[in-house]
Amino acid sequence: MEGRRPSRRVELAPRGGRRIGAASMNASQTSNHRPDIDGLRGLAVLLVVLFHARLSFRGGFIGVDVFFVISGYLITGIMVRDLERGGFSLLEFWERRARRILPALTVLVLAVLGLGFWLMLPGDLDRLGSSAAAQALLAANVYFWREGGGYFAGPAEQMPLLHLWSLAVEEQFYLLMPFLCMALAAWQRRGGGRDLRGLCLRVFGALLLLSLAVSAVMVEADPHWAFYWLPARAWELLLGSVLACLPAAGRFQQALKRRQGLVSGASLCVIVGTALAYDNDTPFPGLAARSEEH
Repeated sequence: MEGRRPSRRVELAPRGGRRIGAASMNASQTSNHRPDIDGLRGLAVLLVVLFHARLSFRGGFIGVDVFFVISGYLITGIMVRDLERGGFSLLEFWERRARRILPALTVLVLAVLGLGFWLMLPGDLDRLGSSAAAQALLAANVYFWREGGGYFAGPAEQMPLLHLWSLAVEEQFYLLMPFLCMALAAWQRRGGGRDLRGLCLRVFGALLLLSLAVSAVMVEADPHWAFYWLPARAWELLLGSVLACLPAAGRFQQALKRRQGLVSGASLCVIVGTALAYDNDTPFPGLAARSEEH
């Protein structure tokens, strides 16, 4: 593309294959629009809004967990496809994420800081500035874990940027996951397996179980830590990663396609039912989070 600054590229070409350029990769990422995922995103947003509006959906906070699974599915799918086709640019991957997130995020943070300057007491304004600085360092979740006293606590609800904790968790995932995918691709090329997706599926599945175990333990030992920190939340993102690596022509996938309407309806009922059944006292995430992921 003319006028574009060249970037460093990590290229891993399959045996006997050819390397694919950035233009081809970008086209592949935008060609498969998924209306079903858009609908699921809309449902997740609606649940979170209803939760904060206190309109019966006491467990609407699970919308964030739905977003985590979607993000893991989409981001992992992009990276694995690019690596299979022989070209992956780490810098371009991060650049695309930044272009997608930073403009709206910057406007939001500046608007909140401006309103805070006029409306908040000095102590509250200092805390608001600290939370904005933490988000700039991709660590808003850590900040609110230390300062908020828990997501459902009264003081936490008075923090205007509280909802950025989940974005920080996703950003940390975006920062680390490419290195794992590139390492697995390099291992596969050196004889670690004939199928990159199969290798990723096994590794992601093992990490998912490890993170789920951490979440189950920590939700009892320190529920606030389990709520905010990536190690206890990674299994939800990795669930999306596992789904992204399932073979398209596999028996499981074919069975789902044959019963697509039934599976979609049942999943919708589980998500909405969970949002109605859960409340602030439900131990979460841990094992309780599994029900709405099914």
